[in-house]
Amino acid sequence: MTDISSAFSDTYAEAREKFIAAANEAQATITSYEQAEKGPNGERLFIDFATVGPDDAENAIIIVSGTHGVEAFCGAGIQVNILSNPDELAKYADTKIVFLHGHNPYGWAWLRRGNQDNIDLNRNYVDFSRRFGSNEAYSEVHKLMLPDDFDVSATNAIDSWVEEHGQAHFFTVALTGQRIDPNGIFYGGLEHAWATKTVSKALPTFVKNQKRVCLIDVHTGMGGYAGALILHAYEPGSTNSDRFNDWYEDKVTNEMEGVDTSEIEYDNSGAIATALDDLLPDHETLGVVIEYGVVDLRRTIDSLVADNWLHAKGDLGSDQAKAIKQENLDCLYGNTDDWKRKVWEHSSWMIESTAKGLRALCTKE
Repeated sequence: MTDISSAFSDTYAEAREKFIAAANEAQATITSYEQAEKGPNGERLFIDFATVGPDDAENAIIIVSGTHGVEAFCGAGIQVNILSNPDELAKYADTKIVFLHGHNPYGWAWLRRGNQDNIDLNRNYVDFSRRFGSNEAYSEVHKLMLPDDFDVSATNAIDSWVEEHGQAHFFTVALTGQRIDPNGIFYGGLEHAWATKTVSKALPTFVKNQKRVCLIDVHTGMGGYAGALILHAYEPGSTNSDRFNDWYEDKVTNEMEGVDTSEIEYDNSGAIATALDDLLPDHETLGVVIEYGVVDLRRTIDSLVADNWLHAKGDLGSDQAKAIKQENLDCLYGNTDDWKRKVWEHSSWMIESTAKGLRALCTKE
């Protein structure tokens, strides 16, 4: 591919075709897992892994797209840009690179955040045998998040609640996740989803020879137009927090935009980026999330509420459904050349900085 934008796609099927073609061109090893459910047009759905780099490399980088379904268009474009560009691949000649494409293929194909069971995979990588919080505070807003009908009165009700209780509190109880209402937004589930089981079993096989592994999970929705928000869950002053500050020039935080997780009781370690010690116990691991913004956060939340309502109570064949799906896509995918260029410039810098940081750890031993 000769230009950045051509690596991005408009549908799941187009994106997967580009990814497989680019992986084959790069002589990557491809491993695919088919999901039982189908896409809206009957298309087959897959979690695909492609690996490049020496099997005996000391370090590995895992680049994930599509943890939140519809957000995959961004991460997949980044993955294809790397795989289809020999000069990019040459930057990582001493590193094992694992591309996890379509972490949530159902959500991607159906243009929604959750999976076929409305589970948010970034709240699902938990040990369910242990005690975990459910975010009882979500009960304050669950009727707002899933109204009987989604119309002007529904958004007005949210506006009124926010005016009374504050936007920060709204973001906290709504965004953190919950295990109260399986039809509600950001539902973490009470057992592992198919994708969680599949990735948990497959991922260790691709990095079995590596000592250090850094996972980068690509998301959209926060950060302002094409802005980047690098997030991690490590305590300030911890070894990995200091490493990320060094690698990414202090352009990193452990706080999600507008959210105070100390306010509620909810085990939010269900993100894949925070589950690496369990997934890869024999490795030195680091996990980080990169968010690329498109529109303001409140508009994005409204679009996710509408889409959640649509799948729980609406008519997927209606004109309203088409409008809701388009708004969800517009909020989570900046489908312009300018947005794609800015995202690619930042992500390529971040991934290259990660590789340099991992190499530096080798030289310190």
